[in-house]
Amino acid sequence: MMIVVYSMIPVLVLMIPLLVIALLKARRRTRRRRADSPAGQVSGGWSEVLSLAADLGSEPQRTGTRREHAAALGAAFPTTAAGTTLLARRADHAVFGPGEPTEAQVAEYWERVDENIAGIRGSVGGWRRLRARFSPRSLVLEARARRRQRHQLRSQQRLARRAAASGRRAEERAAERRSRPARRGGGTRAVRTVDDQASKE
Repeated sequence: MMIVVYSMIPVLVLMIPLLVIALLKARRRTRRRRADSPAGQVSGGWSEVLSLAADLGSEPQRTGTRREHAAALGAAFPTTAAGTTLLARRADHAVFGPGEPTEAQVAEYWERVDENIAGIRGSVGGWRRLRARFSPRSLVLEARARRRQRHQLRSQQRLARRAAASGRRAEERAAERRSRPARRGGGTRAVRTVDDQASKE
């Protein structure tokens, strides 16, 4: 019995990272599905499609619109191209269109997302599907994107602080220049001329 237990330890050690990755992906999906706004929930559904594509090694470039990303994914997974394009358009409408999607519309969008994800997975081989399920690629790429965003935000904040400090210094210099003539006028002393000196003598 103990031999069996000990022999299972290496397997369990190898499985722990895979279980952690699966847990992180499940938590990410829940966070996206329960975003603060309906538009954010729809956008999160689209992000699920991109994350799967990343884990399959076919994610689009960071820059570009959703429709451009959909075109890239359609080329990588032709059997689901129409559904992917529809999801991209509906996500754009939810985010940029007037009003907010209803709860029913959000639920229906996520149903389409799950259908699209199932179609993408079904279009690749079993080994590739298994690797994608436990691949940390999408998690790593998203972590890097968040770091870039934080770096850009800090850079913008530094530039804003420098601009504000420069503006304050410019105002102080302008105020100092305006105050100089007043100081000169208020501090003048009477100049004794030759005639004044002679009259006193």
